[in-house]
Formats: sequence, C-alpha cells, structure tokens
Amino acid sequence: MEKTFVYIAKEDRQIADTFRQSYDPYVYQGSLEENLKEARRLKKDITHCRFCKRSRQETKFKENTHMLSKLLGNYNYYSHDECDTCNRLFGTRETDLSCFLGTARTFDHLLTERKAPGFESGSGQVGVKKIGPEAFYVFQKREGEDFKVDMESGQAKINLDSQIYRPDNVYLSLLKMALGIMPEKDISNYALAFKILQEPEKYPEVRHLFKANVTETEMVIARPFAQLFRRRSDLNSPDLPQMLFCLSVGRFMFQIIVPGSELTEANMGKSLDMRVAPYIQLNLQETHDRVVQKRYMKDLSSNEPIKKEDRMQFSFATDNLVSIKIEGLTDLF
Repeated sequence: MEKTFVYIAKEDRQIADTFRQSYDPYVYQGSLEENLKEARRLKKDITHCRFCKRSRQETKFKENTHMLSKLLGNYNYYSHDECDTCNRLFGTRETDLSCFLGTARTFDHLLTERKAPGFESGSGQVGVKKIGPEAFYVFQKREGEDFKVDMESGQAKINLDSQIYRPDNVYLSLLKMALGIMPEKDISNYALAFKILQEPEKYPEVRHLFKANVTETEMVIARPFAQLFRRRSDLNSPDLPQMLFCLSVGRFMFQIIVPGSELTEANMGKSLDMRVAPYIQLNLQETHDRVVQKRYMKDLSSNEPIKKEDRMQFSFATDNLVSIKIEGLTDLF
C-alpha cells in the first residue's frame, strides 16, 4: 500500500492522537490530476448513476461532471458515474455552498486557472474584484447604506453580507462530494446517505446530523482536497459514525458525518459523536505551526434561506489621497 506523508502542526498533535485512536485514513482525492479524457471514456461504459441509480435507458451521461465542486477551484478532476440529471441538481445546491463561502472565494483565489471570481454582496450594493496577487478592489455598485466612505474623516464602513443561501444545501453539497469519492465497494453500506442526498425532505429525523465542524486556518489551499476517514476495525462503538469526510479548501477545513448503516429505522434520531480531525498539511517542503485560528460547529440543518454577515471597518490617511485609474474595471463580473 502506498503511503502518504503529511504534517500536523504542533498545536494539533494532541487532537491528532485522539482522532487516530478512533479513525484511520481511508481514501483521499486531490484535484491536481487532469483526467477529463479518461472520465469521458469511462462514461461511455457506465450502466447506472452512482447517485440516483437510474440506468442509461432512464437518464443521460453526456455532461462533464466534477468529482469535487468546480466552484471550489476543481478544474481538472472529473467523475464518470454521475448522470446529467444529478449534475444539475447538485449544481443548484453548490450555488448555496458558494454563497455560504461569501468573499472567501475571491480573497482566497479559489479558481486558480482563471481570474479569482468576483463577489457581489447580497444587497447588490458592493462588489469585490481581485486585481493582483495581493490586491483587491472593493467598490460601490449601487447607491445605498452598505458602502460608506467619508473622505474628510478617513473612515470607511462596508457591508459585505453574502448572497442568500440555504444551510442544508451546504451540508448536502459536502455530502455529495463525500459519496463521490467513496469506493464502489462501500456504496451499499451508505444507501441511507444516497437517499438523503436525493430527497432530504423525506428524512427529517436525520437533520440533526446536518452540521459541519469548521476549522479556520492561516494557510490557504487554492484547490480542494477531500478525505474520507473510516472507524477503526477494532472498535465497535455505536456512538461513532463509521465514516467521516473532510474537505480542505481556501482557509477552511469542513468535517461532516457520512450517514451509514449504523443508522437504522429504529435509531435514526440518535446523535453521533463527531471526533474532531486534525488539520493536515500536505506540502512537506513548507510546513507551519500555529496555523489553526479557530474551530467551531456550524449547524446546517435549516432549509430556511439566510445570509452570512460580514463587515469591513477601517481608517485611512486623508492628507495624501490621490486619484488613480485602474484598467479593466468595465468587466468586473
């Protein structure tokens, strides 16, 4: 078996030791390889969709489908067993994931093969555009209270609230990626997760599992990296989920429970213990300590549209203000 070496920051090693007592690394999927030709070749022979189980006679397999969301910077790695119908369904949900990330997709430059995506606030009054390696242009798109700059006092207050999103669609987008990298031999044990992905409204008793442990870091990963961890074979604890999924992208690592066969009809409402996974650094040539800023549990169970609040407030010197022309601002979005 091929080994992958990683680095764990010193402050995370106790968390790593505790986590390893319960979970082993199972599979991982980066998005650096280019496999579009191979995915297209395999699509020609696929008999049914991994997600909805429809056969080739019931659905089509013509579109290029991404293993990990394209909105997170995955431009290279494609799947072969996702049908066009599911691709469109999941694409709609991934829009909510994009809105949940807000300005992070712009500031962290998640789309590395093109310009970083622009950001427009939920009110439509404020925009953000990346114009250089470390430079951003924050501008007023429309008159309103969300963009206030006083040139005389040198005070600025800017509202960068996200577009509206549904929290449950954020969880479902993460779950889709988890099930997308899952080995074929494990799929039968996760029939419940695939059903939840297709029709979440039919399973209100498992919505308490719609949550993500979020790790915010000083490091930025421009392309997504996904991992599945499996409960150790020598453990038989009904409170520990069989599989956990971690997605690292930008400044974040998202960790969710993958609902499996440990949830039966009799105990679907039962809570499971999500052991916190350490933040893994893959670049052994440039390792860092003290990279984790904070961790928190994010409730994603609601299907009510909300927005993520974000504010900028700063002062600037007014004695040397100059007017400059920035090229290319007519094509911001």
